[in-house]
Amino acid sequence: MPKPNLFLLSLIFLLLIPFLSLAEESITISTYYPSPYGVYREMRAKRIAIGDTYFDGGEMPWEAEDGDGNPIDLNADLVVEGNVGIGTTSPTGPLDVYGTGAAKGLTVDTSGNVGIGTTSPSTKLHVNGDTKLNGTLTNALLPAFLARPSAMQSDIPVNTATTVLFGTEVFDQANNFASSTFTAPVTGRYMLSYSIYITSIDSAAAVYSVDIITSNRMYPSGYDPRGFASDLANGMTFTASVLADMDAGDTAYVMVEQTYGTQQADIEAGSWFSGYLVC
Repeated sequence: MPKPNLFLLSLIFLLLIPFLSLAEESITISTYYPSPYGVYREMRAKRIAIGDTYFDGGEMPWEAEDGDGNPIDLNADLVVEGNVGIGTTSPTGPLDVYGTGAAKGLTVDTSGNVGIGTTSPSTKLHVNGDTKLNGTLTNALLPAFLARPSAMQSDIPVNTATTVLFGTEVFDQANNFASSTFTAPVTGRYMLSYSIYITSIDSAAAVYSVDIITSNRMYPSGYDPRGFASDLANGMTFTASVLADMDAGDTAYVMVEQTYGTQQADIEAGSWFSGYLVC
């Protein structure tokens, strides 16, 4: 039986060493120093703290028990100091997420504003692009109000504009209605509507005007009662709606005026004034 060629075996072993070194490597990171450096196909950790503030585990330990006073909460699995970029190497805020082809995804800036499709959100939620909502969108702070008179306004003056007094607020979502006047909290388009019930209308009056007055303009409407043979004791109901362009701080109220005739008309308590922010 021929003897093994030791020289040949040694040569084969030496040639295989570079290929063996390319095999996958498993590593356990504990208190090893200096820290291992390299490229790994897979890494696992139960929890991670990243950043200079969290570098010293003795100074910034996790809680052993909830509420034990240690600085990192027991339920935190990932704590990061600084900006995080997903799909980008240049995050501009605490979180930047980019999609395929460097498309802007989601950004959270240092003020807590969230941007979708923009890296510069100007409000708490800023969406640049089309949106789709499946479900019900509710907002308890969206301006909306409905108010009624607390009592009848008797014998409104003639040839003098009279503000309709709405002393009873049925609801005032976001608290923007006071002293019979609505004040726009933000710039936008507001739907304003009224129903004004006026009794004891004088058929000799030239016109009864019921107008919505805003800081920007007046939205007039009116009725000429001279076609009636006699006074309208049971009165008439005046209704109107308008989509008003209002700036933040602009006001809106309802005004009634009787032109000529006898002072006798009354604004009944069954009237109302309402409005809400549309867009």
